[in-house]
Amino acid sequence: MTDRPAATTAPMTPEQRRLWYLDQYEETGAVHLINQGWWLTGPLDEAALDSALTVLVRRHELLRSVCVPTPDGARLLIRPAPDSVLAAEEPSSPDAVAARRAALAGTPLSLTDGPLFTAHLLREDTGRALLLLRVHHLVADGWSIEVLTRELSILYTPGAPADPGALEPLPLAAADVPAALRSAADSDGESAQEAAAYWRDTLRGAPEALDLPYDHPRPARPTYAGDRSRLLWPPGTAERLKAVAAQQGATFFVALYSVLAGFLSRIADQDDLVIGVPVADRPGEEFEPLVGFFVNTLPVRIGTDGDPALGELVARAADSFFEGCVHRGLPFDGIVRAAAPPRVPGRTPLFQVLCVLQNTLGAELELAGAEAGKHRVDQMAAAFDLTVEFWQEADGRLAAMVEYATELFTLEHGRRLSDRLAVFLAAWASDPGLRLGEVPLLLPGEEDATSAGGPAGTDVPGDVVEDIVARLDAPPDRVAARSSGRMLTGRQLLDRVGELRNALSAAGVVPGSRVGVRLPRGTDTVAALLAVLTLDAVYVPLDARLPAERLRMIESAARLRAVLTPAGAEPVRTPSVEPVRAGSRDPAPPGPVDGRGDRDAYVFFTSGSSGTPKGVLVGRKALTNLVREWARFTGLGPGDSVAAATATTFDVSLPELLAPLLAGCTVEVADDRAAEDPTLLAELVAHTGVTVLQATPSVWRLLLDHLTVRPRVALAGGEALPRDLKDRLLTAADTVFNVYGPTETTVWSTVWRCAPGPVTVGTALARTELHVVDRHLRPMPPGCRGELLIGGVGLARGYLGHDDLTARQFVVHDFGYGPRRWYRTGDIASRDEDGRVRLHGRRDAQIKLRGHRVEPGEIEARARQCPGVAQCAVVPFDRNGQSGLAAFLVGPPGTAPDPAQVRAHLSSVLPAYMVPALLLSVPELPRLSSGKTDTRALLTEVEAHLAESPEAGRPADDGPEDCPVTEAVLLALQAVLRKPVAPHTSFFDQGGDSLGAARALALLRKALDIPLHMSDFVAAPSVRQLADVIRSRPGATDAARAAVAAVSGPQGATGGGLARGLLSEEVAP
Repeated sequence: MTDRPAATTAPMTPEQRRLWYLDQYEETGAVHLINQGWWLTGPLDEAALDSALTVLVRRHELLRSVCVPTPDGARLLIRPAPDSVLAAEEPSSPDAVAARRAALAGTPLSLTDGPLFTAHLLREDTGRALLLLRVHHLVADGWSIEVLTRELSILYTPGAPADPGALEPLPLAAADVPAALRSAADSDGESAQEAAAYWRDTLRGAPEALDLPYDHPRPARPTYAGDRSRLLWPPGTAERLKAVAAQQGATFFVALYSVLAGFLSRIADQDDLVIGVPVADRPGEEFEPLVGFFVNTLPVRIGTDGDPALGELVARAADSFFEGCVHRGLPFDGIVRAAAPPRVPGRTPLFQVLCVLQNTLGAELELAGAEAGKHRVDQMAAAFDLTVEFWQEADGRLAAMVEYATELFTLEHGRRLSDRLAVFLAAWASDPGLRLGEVPLLLPGEEDATSAGGPAGTDVPGDVVEDIVARLDAPPDRVAARSSGRMLTGRQLLDRVGELRNALSAAGVVPGSRVGVRLPRGTDTVAALLAVLTLDAVYVPLDARLPAERLRMIESAARLRAVLTPAGAEPVRTPSVEPVRAGSRDPAPPGPVDGRGDRDAYVFFTSGSSGTPKGVLVGRKALTNLVREWARFTGLGPGDSVAAATATTFDVSLPELLAPLLAGCTVEVADDRAAEDPTLLAELVAHTGVTVLQATPSVWRLLLDHLTVRPRVALAGGEALPRDLKDRLLTAADTVFNVYGPTETTVWSTVWRCAPGPVTVGTALARTELHVVDRHLRPMPPGCRGELLIGGVGLARGYLGHDDLTARQFVVHDFGYGPRRWYRTGDIASRDEDGRVRLHGRRDAQIKLRGHRVEPGEIEARARQCPGVAQCAVVPFDRNGQSGLAAFLVGPPGTAPDPAQVRAHLSSVLPAYMVPALLLSVPELPRLSSGKTDTRALLTEVEAHLAESPEAGRPADDGPEDCPVTEAVLLALQAVLRKPVAPHTSFFDQGGDSLGAARALALLRKALDIPLHMSDFVAAPSVRQLADVIRSRPGATDAARAAVAAVSGPQGATGGGLARGLLSEEVAP
């Protein structure tokens, strides 16, 4: 050490500053402590031991430092050396010592109050003692523990005080370390900017997180509570892994890292991972004898795609790890700034799993006259979601400590996860030639417990349509269907069904014919469905609001025999399709239903990635099973009334229309306006006494703001049910069900009766079987993620005219009880121990948008058909309360697409829900090194666009004093979009959607007390246009003026006070 006065303060290194920040703002507690213990037996001189420890604290300044805030940031305050360090306790029982050891291990060391290093001697009354050293990571690392162990062995001399001269002077004081580290980094020849560029490029496009199968949602402010499981592998395991590493020119650590990466890839169903790796950052000999925190953490990225064998994965990992080490001079905080990942409270940026090889445990404590045996002291804390620390025992056996956050994993799941890692590593080390997907994950006894339902029965007796016809006739005077004040008894409904049957038969409809139904919502919605089905024909619902080209495409693909339309409707333009008017009044009773065999029942069209919609054909047995199950689990009875508010082109509408008739209760068909406006639907529910209501979670958020009655049953399906919404529903309805299923498996395949806690989609319906499998259709164990396969009677026939797609999605596989047909959902799922299924997103680009299934590829294909568009990328966004689709458009070289022209084109060929809310012209699409589109960069563009303020504030021509209606509309739309709104631009062109429009209408109806409907908004979607519509309503201007005047204040008419007053009721996002 240089000969100069001791410094009272010292600057921190970047890594020390990071730990200081974490401790100050996240209350890390004991998570960053090192606890090292030794069991001591034989004669021990406590005074000599204390003397040796005191010399160590005097020698290494950081051990007697604390952190102090200053105007220029926190610094280290070096305190005077203490006279004594060792805290020796009176002898006690082994149990008492164990309890005391655990208490000490979990007790934080205060960075501001200190001390940051403590030594404890815990004596057992058996004669042995535990020496426990505790030190904060801010002043020490694993290497430092080895330094202290070695020096303590030298300094301890029984019967004499420790001699500081027995050790060589230290080459650096604490105050000199940061500058010495900077000097060493500069001498490496790589600038911080060059290192940042490397990490930015390496981590571009990396997944935001490694999404492990957690049991609990991530808290915004973690407590870092954790638990640990210790693993020990058989002799020879480490040697086999070292041999694989040697073949690839890699290290033992890289082999361990590769096995862990493969394991995480399998259980999380991700093939692109980032795992944290701590690396020693002692750049020269002068740093080797120092006690301090000389560790950087590198986010090492690895791809597991291609189902590699272990050697291949080790080779990939070696490249990533060694390249990262070359650029390790940039501190972790600098890497985070360079990569700029999305920040989520409570989640470590860039990685959530840490992989460690503890190879600094070689130094043994030697105390003259006493025997010292190393003892690992575990604190129940977790710095990351998962930490796996490997080491080799003295006999060479591979061991590991798996540390997991108990705020995310249950104790049982954490231990099971650890056991699964043990099985996985042992198997791959024994046979490194296995492909990743072939390495076993199942624990003993799990082989027969991998199905989440089944094997499913296939017998479906009878036919639901036959059952419904019989039920409608007994008693015939019960109200069966009602809509907009019109009521039909069971007998009247049968008469109407007979009229429509007669008209269809006259048009040449025979069993097996496909019949399009394009009618406004009402009681004929029910009658038409029954008329088609009682003819043993195939029901094909059509939406008259679809663009003409898309309607023609669907009618042609379905090969319709007839289309049922309302009287006076425009003729059908598809050749060979017979138009049938619903105005027929020639009654004929429904004929007998042929319940034999399994006839086709219906065709629903969904989005197709090729650019054309695809028709899903479903049979009668599947429909029968669904409707009976829906009526069963909802407990439908004669006293119930079921709201049918789902669009008829959405298969979810089928159980709403048919189950009430089967159960002998009433189906309340919402008209077109109520079906698309949640506020009107809430009024319908209240006025008609609806007891059972089904909606997507997006609609439920709005309904709950306006619902004034308590349904007996609420069903949520069609998209993911957020936990907070589930909890709201539990307080708003007697019983809540979360339902799930793709169109290809007949509407719903699973049901969960909601309860407090995490959300699941529950278990399989009757005659339905579920399997969670890997990419090779091998069953995944409980808690691990894979693709959900669905089997049973609900499987569709396939896709009309797409035999290749049918063969790809509907596969035959044997799970041990014979070959069966299965549908590959593409949904990533996991199964709980009790069989309940959880969903975790998609394997492909398909998304669910307000219950509708959307293939971005179809939108992109259609956009490229528009003149002036060469490339298109569509991404879903959900930012700051706004959600929808954003399309990025690239024109031929030297040109830029016109978003308005593209919107007009898409609106002419796609349903409204598929037309992106945002259309943005860009010079080029950002690409990853793999050539794929950089969706994260696109989402950054979306955020920037949503933050812009086009034509900000108030209307250009009318001030609020002259036009209070315009001001009210402006504020309502701004409240929904959460940004300034351009008054002359369509609400939908500024990121709005149909649900946002419904929210804005609800605000305006409340503020102005006038009737407004969705059709008004669709026809007049800008501030100015909607204001013109509202001004035409009697009393609207006076109501708006009164509302504005009532809240005008010092801030002026356009201030925040007006917005809060006019829109006084917050609308949930």
